[in-house]
Amino acid sequence: MDRNPTVQATTVTTGRTTKRPTRPADATTPRMRAAALIGIAGQVAILLGSSIASWFQDDRYSIARHEMSDMAATGVPHAWFVQLYSGICGATTIIFAWAALRPALTGIRGRTQAAVLLTITFGAGFLSDAFFRIDCRTADGCTAEQKIQTWHAVIHASSAMLLLPLLVTPFLVARCLRRSPRWAPLARPSVWFGVALDVVILAMLFVGDQWGTGYLQRLFLLLGAAWIILLAAWILRLAVAANGPAHDGAPDRTRD
Repeated sequence: MDRNPTVQATTVTTGRTTKRPTRPADATTPRMRAAALIGIAGQVAILLGSSIASWFQDDRYSIARHEMSDMAATGVPHAWFVQLYSGICGATTIIFAWAALRPALTGIRGRTQAAVLLTITFGAGFLSDAFFRIDCRTADGCTAEQKIQTWHAVIHASSAMLLLPLLVTPFLVARCLRRSPRWAPLARPSVWFGVALDVVILAMLFVGDQWGTGYLQRLFLLLGAAWIILLAAWILRLAVAANGPAHDGAPDRTRD
């Protein structure tokens, strides 16, 4: 196995195989860096957007007691704004996972699994919120049953099942990162993000619709966004490092 894995592409012309220039497995391309910036922008958008949306809710809405999805319920003024930043965050997370993170982990076992997990949890979870809304708000006296009467509200409620794979996502991603000396520094922070997210998820299940659920959801949002921003920022850091002194050549643990 080479000490510095490369990605080799070949073309076949007139019966002969011609090798094109190879790219080091840890190199970053302009497309990857752009996708990383897009991923960061999406997380910033949902953090700022949710703060703005919370500020403009009426007096009946409580950021401590009521769920964030209530801000996009059918009939709520300016619900489109919540749908907008949710959709932007979901779409940009998917772009980041497949156009930045996965290619940045070229040659490292588990990179596709990492991209899939980010897609079905943070990506699809937020993207679905842009299209499927609950029917009314708890703040307006709706019960849990009344909030999910229509098909789109049922789909929205069903998206909570994505919390199950989310429980293990940071840990599986950390295992992938640990296989590369250049990504290993992010393995332990990813584990700690996983622990924090799991604690918040369990707390949300315990609290239910009582006081504190709104705070817990916002903490969950902050932790998830911070973790994805960390991953994206690391890709940008690798790009900067590639323009500096050459690395020590330590091998990644890749597939044979």
